[in-house]
Amino acid sequence: MTKKKLNRGQDLTGQIIIAIAVTAAIIIAFSYNPFSNSHTTEPEDHLSNYVSYPDTVSIKVLNGTSIDYLASDVQTRLRVQRGEIIFIAPEQPENADRRTYTETIIVSHLEDLSAAGKIAELLYISEDNIVWELPPPGCEPEVDITIYLGRDLESVRNRLIPFAEQQ
Repeated sequence: MTKKKLNRGQDLTGQIIIAIAVTAAIIIAFSYNPFSNSHTTEPEDHLSNYVSYPDTVSIKVLNGTSIDYLASDVQTRLRVQRGEIIFIAPEQPENADRRTYTETIIVSHLEDLSAAGKIAELLYISEDNIVWELPPPGCEPEVDITIYLGRDLESVRNRLIPFAEQQ
């Protein structure tokens, strides 16, 4: 057998490779602790996981009946309620185009109908009374939701604002 003679450069390269391998093994050995919980994959604690901020939805209430102060009562009911959605009314309630609505109609100008569903729940009416009217692309609606009040609210008016004086 003949021994191959290594030159000094090849010997040094081998030593560097061995030193790198030993250093990597030491780093891995010290960084892994089987008794530590740091390697488990639990969700991070974020404040947003525990705190829910309310959505703000603008509404316009239109009285489609001859019942005095109904629109004012409904607008107050929606503005004072607390929860996941805060309703704001940038304008005073008004009369609708006609005063012969038999059913309340909730017109959502938003793609998400959850706020309209919450209004239906608060007014004790069916979600079947919710319709969509999305603005054309590039246009902003005047409000997020328009509510046309109908005579169906006459039977639940006392539950809408129990502390309000009925006129």
